[in-house]
Amino acid sequence: DYARQQIDAALKVAPDFVEALVLKGYIESQAGQDAEAERDFAKAVQQDAGFPRALHAYAGVFFRRQNYAKALEYYEKALQVAPRTFDSLIRAGLSARRTGDVEAALSYYRRAAELRPDSWIPPYNAACIYAARGQTAEALERLHAAVDATIDDPDLLQRDPDLASLRKMPKFN
Repeated sequence: DYARQQIDAALKVAPDFVEALVLKGYIESQAGQDAEAERDFAKAVQQDAGFPRALHAYAGVFFRRQNYAKALEYYEKALQVAPRTFDSLIRAGLSARRTGDVEAALSYYRRAAELRPDSWIPPYNAACIYAARGQTAEALERLHAAVDATIDDPDLLQRDPDLASLRKMPKFN
């Protein structure tokens, strides 16, 4: 509540203060006020189309709505401005995969893995793509990298439908 009051006060003084608009949008999003969050993120992007956090946040609105093509458009814009943003790379990969462009998704995951070789997320997502395509050797290689990077939810390996074909293989264990 205090943070929202401070942000509202800042926006009274400077209604187009991009950082405040993004913060307000995040607070509204957390409160389940999606329409208000979208409005603030859109206004932030309109005010400064080169502010990567605004672009990433606005992309998130479309991602949550499962409009992956539009989400990818804004994640790509965010990455043009800040190409080393791990979260944007991961979300761009997820969006690309859901639009059917698995090669682009794999490219985003490779870039993310280069940024954060300690993260399990890029190799795990790549493993899912390879497993779904029947490329079991590549899938297992990436999956082992994800496990070595200490995947934070080992049960995910048993639940993820993308990995169903691998669970039957002795190397999966």
